[in-house]
Amino acid sequence: MIKPYYEEENITIYNGDCLEVMKELPDKSIDLVLTDPPYNVGIKYTDMTDDNKSSQEYINWSRQWLSIFTCPKIIFVGIKNLLLWNEILPSPQWIIAWIKRNGQGNTGLCGTNKWDAILCYDVLQDKLPDIIEINNDYSDKIKSRGIHPTAKPVKLFRVLLQRFTQNNDVILDPFIGIGTTLRACKDLGRKCIGIEISKEYCDIAVKRLGQEVLNLNV
Repeated sequence: MIKPYYEEENITIYNGDCLEVMKELPDKSIDLVLTDPPYNVGIKYTDMTDDNKSSQEYINWSRQWLSIFTCPKIIFVGIKNLLLWNEILPSPQWIIAWIKRNGQGNTGLCGTNKWDAILCYDVLQDKLPDIIEINNDYSDKIKSRGIHPTAKPVKLFRVLLQRFTQNNDVILDPFIGIGTTLRACKDLGRKCIGIEISKEYCDIAVKRLGQEVLNLNV
């Protein structure tokens, strides 16, 4: 088994390629995959991440990591290329619109887009909202500082976890970036396994986990 990069109560981080790490996770050991994967839209993350594949290469790669394990529920946050994802997986059960607000409650004044799509597979439809409105100031400041180009607010992930998971559920994020899913799971007492190929991002995620109150000094 690949040695964890970091462990604390309920939280484990692996620094490596998710295609390799996920092969070693026991089948049916995960209750929910909650992740913000590479979009394949040419975004520069780190030198370790290729986000500029051909459409077919991206489809094949996505199907490869999705086929490694059996999971009853999957939620993708912030998918940009919806048409391409329809080729990777059957149509999602539900699409939630995350409406971005700034600190004054206005819509679309922070960031380049007014909303992002959240794709939900095999989650209970009676728990699904059509819209989630969450302040985006924190993640915009993270982006502006060059820390991570697609940062998302922790509150958004906490809302999703509260709606779609139970206390003893195990959450998997194969692309933790700077650790938003991990931080949200820690805040709610959920168990989480995170995988990240970039050591730099792993170190930032560990630092965020150590903060009692989140601030911009990630």
